[in-house]
Amino acid sequence: MDPILSTWKSITLLIVSFAVMFVGILYLGAPSTIVLIFAGVSVIILSVVWGVRWKKIEDDLLHNLKAMLQPILIL
Repeated sequence: MDPILSTWKSITLLIVSFAVMFVGILYLGAPSTIVLIFAGVSVIILSVVWGVRWKKIEDDLLHNLKAMLQPILIL
């Protein structure tokens, strides 16, 4: 059974991603694409450290992309 992130760990991931974006864009003046990549990498690293399997992350990403693709194509 795959571990599920607790509420506090999920909130921590959100805070970390917002902090990386805030520091990267406002203080460092980095391009937004680079900042978003680093925010994603930091969240994925924390998730893997906390016990979420990489396969589970990949499956969730693909599932969400497939779910979003159909409404985007309709628009």
